[in-house]
Amino acid sequence: MVLSKLGNYLVFRKAESGMWVVRVTRPDLRSRLHDSAEIEQCESYRDLADSVLHQLAERETVVLNLGLVEPHPSIFYRYLLKVRDGIREKKAKLIVCSARADVQEMFDLLKASEIFTFVESEERATRSFSETQVIPVISSSAPAPDA
Repeated sequence: MVLSKLGNYLVFRKAESGMWVVRVTRPDLRSRLHDSAEIEQCESYRDLADSVLHQLAERETVVLNLGLVEPHPSIFYRYLLKVRDGIREKKAKLIVCSARADVQEMFDLLKASEIFTFVESEERATRSFSETQVIPVISSSAPAPDA
C-alpha cells in the first residue's frame, strides 16, 4: 500500500485483477471537505482523484474502505456521490466497505444502497470480487448474507 500524496488514503492496486483498494486514513474529513466549495476543489477529493481516479482504467473496481470515517453532515454524502460519478465516468465500479454502524445508519436513512454497493468488510469485498465478481450487498436494516 502507498500513502496518497496528501495522506488522506492508503492505496493498493491489484493490477492483475483490476482492483484498487483505498482506505481512508482520517476519521474526520470535515476539514478536507468544505460546504462552500465545489467537491472537485476539496482536498480529499483532489487527493483521491490524483491517486486513483485519474489512473483508473475501464472496468476496474475501487473498494473504498470507510472503516475509520466518523459520521458527517451532507458534505460527506455529496463527496461520495462525486467519487461515484468519477468512477462511473471511467466505466468502473465502486464498492464501499467497512462503514461503522453509525455511518451505515446514515446511509440507510438516505437510501444509499439504491446507488452504492455496500459490503461489511474489505476482506469480503476483495475475496468476493476475486472469486466470483459477485458482491453481496448489505444494509444495517437487513442481516448480512453468510459467507
